[in-house]
Amino acid sequence: MDSLSPRERLLRTLRFQPVDRVPDYEFGVWRQTAERWRNEGLDTPVITEWGPLERWFNTDDQLFGPGLPINIGLLPAFEHKILEDRGTHWILQDEDGAISEQMKPEYGASIPHYIRYAIETRADWERMRDERLNPDHPDRLPPYLDARIRRLRNRDYPLSLWLGSLYGWIRNWMGVERISLMVYDDRPLVEEIMEHLTQLTLSVLSKLAGRGIEVDQGDWWEDMCFNHGSLLSPRLFAELMVPRYKRITDYLRREFGTEFNQLDCDGNIHELVPLWLEGGINVMFPIESAHTDVYRIAHQFGTRVALRGAFDKRALIAGPAAIDAEFARLQPLLARGGYIPHTDHLVPPDVSLENYTYYRRRKCELIGKPWQEPGIRHKAGYQQTWRLLGPFANEEGQGLDTALPPERDLQAPGPFAGKGGAQLQWRPYRGEAVSGYVDLSAALSPEPWCLGYAACELYAPSEREGWLELGSSDGLQVWLNGERVLRSDTRRAAAPRQDMVPVHLRQGWNTVLLKVGREEDEWGFYFRLTDDRGEAWGDISARM
Repeated sequence: MDSLSPRERLLRTLRFQPVDRVPDYEFGVWRQTAERWRNEGLDTPVITEWGPLERWFNTDDQLFGPGLPINIGLLPAFEHKILEDRGTHWILQDEDGAISEQMKPEYGASIPHYIRYAIETRADWERMRDERLNPDHPDRLPPYLDARIRRLRNRDYPLSLWLGSLYGWIRNWMGVERISLMVYDDRPLVEEIMEHLTQLTLSVLSKLAGRGIEVDQGDWWEDMCFNHGSLLSPRLFAELMVPRYKRITDYLRREFGTEFNQLDCDGNIHELVPLWLEGGINVMFPIESAHTDVYRIAHQFGTRVALRGAFDKRALIAGPAAIDAEFARLQPLLARGGYIPHTDHLVPPDVSLENYTYYRRRKCELIGKPWQEPGIRHKAGYQQTWRLLGPFANEEGQGLDTALPPERDLQAPGPFAGKGGAQLQWRPYRGEAVSGYVDLSAALSPEPWCLGYAACELYAPSEREGWLELGSSDGLQVWLNGERVLRSDTRRAAAPRQDMVPVHLRQGWNTVLLKVGREEDEWGFYFRLTDDRGEAWGDISARM
């Protein structure tokens, strides 16, 4: 049996201290891999992102509660949209403003061919800075901040803050070639952008300081190395980036007690590890085995650096013998401490579900975690008794903010004019999914670009404060007792606890109304009501 909390287990592992077992984390899979596994028997309705797979494979990630989702990137991000359909390919604009030609997911995975980047001139940068990188944008901090922090103070799981990038984002905004030339041709502009990102991050962190919250880890991303080394020379890295990293990591340690900063970088990272350490970044992952010697880093830096990943994903393709050999290769590193094993990047689509399940079983044996057969296990508190209404039209996602009759009068009898002129009535729904997922695609319509409503009443024997834990695909609005408590206009695959709202339940019956929009993929939601510790109340009842 585990004797340490998830938080204690991670911190002790990173400190090279004894633990009951190392944490069981994974890095994730490609979308095409998840689709393959669904065809091979992975039985869960929303499987295009890693979140549901964490629950399916019972990793330690699914033990975590809510975090503190700050936003230090583009706000707003560019609209992700298809500009042209070329049969097997799209011309699209991504969230970073880059325009590229990409293969459609159903035809495989490929590296995008970039046509234009968001920053090609100083004027492009100044426009992006002024329109999308305002440090004081109100959405840089999550809603209900005080309530979130109150709940986080008594957590038993680690808390990380996403701190983004000093190089990787700029590379995405202007391309590898342009930034590689610009550090020589217009170094002041590169420094100006990096400095703005540094000051933006410190500005957001300053709004959290002094609130009594401890942050266990800062999470960074760069992806700035190729197979032979860094895309930026070590000299320029030391001059441009190390001092700025250090300003942020020093602030984290001083204001939040942050002991660890973890950085995600692929490729050959050998020449950058000592510089990251100088900047206060002391956890490296995912250690891509094709290009980086994990033992060389371990021997060179000792307990100064903790390591994650390093399991060569290519062994998953070869099968059980190769998987066993790869674990044997990493066994001395695990015995040494300061190491969390998992795949060295996203699992590719040529890995079978059978091979990955074997890998998961062997890994659990190696780290001393009891094995559970894969599958979604029921967690108490998911509401699956509803009245459903739909589908209504949601062309290009515009329907989320178009008020329809249920929003004006929840008791309106209908019929209602739905998508394509169909006459709609409320229909009863009693879900049985052990995941808690309400599948609107199956219950209302498989068509894209639609929206629907879900309504119920919840009975509380006493007045109380609680939380709504929500997830949706895609956009979501929620009303409690006639008051709108959430609007989330987003495109995503549904997962539990994507949105969290502190709410007040009155004694007696409380009305709930959800409006869920769909674009082109899955359609559904999760709804769970909990107390301040994240536990479901056992005395709440529901009716349609």
